[in-house]
Amino acid sequence: MKFKHLFFLLITSFLFYTCAQIGTLGGGDKDEDPPVFLKGIPENKSTDFNEDKIILQFDEFFVLKNLNNVFISSPYMEESPEFEINRKKLVIKLKEDLLDSTTYHLWFGDAIEDFHENNPLKNFKYVFSTGPILDTMEVSGKVINAKDLEVIPDM
Repeated sequence: MKFKHLFFLLITSFLFYTCAQIGTLGGGDKDEDPPVFLKGIPENKSTDFNEDKIILQFDEFFVLKNLNNVFISSPYMEESPEFEINRKKLVIKLKEDLLDSTTYHLWFGDAIEDFHENNPLKNFKYVFSTGPILDTMEVSGKVINAKDLEVIPDM
């Protein structure tokens, strides 16, 4: 009886050993997509903003690269906001009072990159207004030639 039991263990061990394959896991295709902005608190392009904190949520973990050199706020903030990463969220703590009835544009350039492959989220901006109207910061018009008062095309 002992012999049959020992034989069964040997055969079972041999089968498990020969079936197992040693190797590395492939991991799938390389991630070539930058983080995707999901939502903001308050929402992007919101009005009547009067808080001192903004939360931006992305679809994956990310890092901030060279933010101090590329971040721009319009209008200019004397004290730069504090930026903190909390998992897949970017928490922006404003350090100064905002102007009344003013539209703020926060440009991040390409400072937001995914954690593993460093794919940048290019030209990301977040916009909000402290008043009831969101200013587009666009100017339109036409250019006229001073000599003949004709409109100059494609200007």
